[in-house]
Amino acid sequence: MYRVVSNQLLAPGIRLLTVIAPQVAAKAQPGQFIILRVDEKGERASFPLVDWDRSQGTVSFSFQERDRTTAKLAALTPGASVLNLMGPLGHPSAIGQHGQVLAVAEGMGIATLFGVARAFREVGSQVVALLGAAHDDGLFWQGRWQAISHQLVPVTENGSSGRQGSVAQELGKMLSSPEAGRPDVVVVRGSTPTMAEVCEVTRPLGIKTVVSIHSLMFDGFGICGGCRITVDGAVRLVCLDGPDFDGHKVDWEEIRRREMAYPPGLPMS
Repeated sequence: MYRVVSNQLLAPGIRLLTVIAPQVAAKAQPGQFIILRVDEKGERASFPLVDWDRSQGTVSFSFQERDRTTAKLAALTPGASVLNLMGPLGHPSAIGQHGQVLAVAEGMGIATLFGVARAFREVGSQVVALLGAAHDDGLFWQGRWQAISHQLVPVTENGSSGRQGSVAQELGKMLSSPEAGRPDVVVVRGSTPTMAEVCEVTRPLGIKTVVSIHSLMFDGFGICGGCRITVDGAVRLVCLDGPDFDGHKVDWEEIRRREMAYPPGLPMS
């Protein structure tokens, strides 16, 4: 049993759950994920790690409330427990010193990319953050991002805060501006359409673009095959080979078809 410390609402439908899991916290690194079961009748579900506190033995992960499992997680209060929690899983993000890292985050990605961007800053990279949401109430953690970024660019689709447009549109404008400079790498977290669009912006410019894929998975050991994707023409398993991949080599159409076949909320048994 893993006791809940806090359950925060970050934005409409997006929450951050913190639980006591000292063994996971001791080994967690940026870019990894966990798999859990809420209760004995619950399904196994994966969630990206957001942060951890080794001294307190806690880990935090984010989720969007959109199905039976995430509704159960949203209802948990401090003192409640999660039945099973396994991790950290997946390869950590490749953190290295670069002249400029352009961090592009949309929606829940604002939370899941934060630890990765912070790690780049800690090794001496210049971090430019491009954060996007549909409305201003979806732009959370701007203070946290400001503290680790050399430049912060907020974007909303309806123009209620920051610049108006999508993160892909704004990225295109930034990269076409001679004053902006050329990033060494773009790291992006967001919905499948957003990550695919960002990759199409950076592809003709030859800018390395790293995405994080979270396909449907159950075991986390490559047995079920539910998280298989195609990268550079070869089959890869997100749980074993990812979750980070070269976005220019991912078969995005295959992922879209998979998501249409298994939409959020579809019963898996």
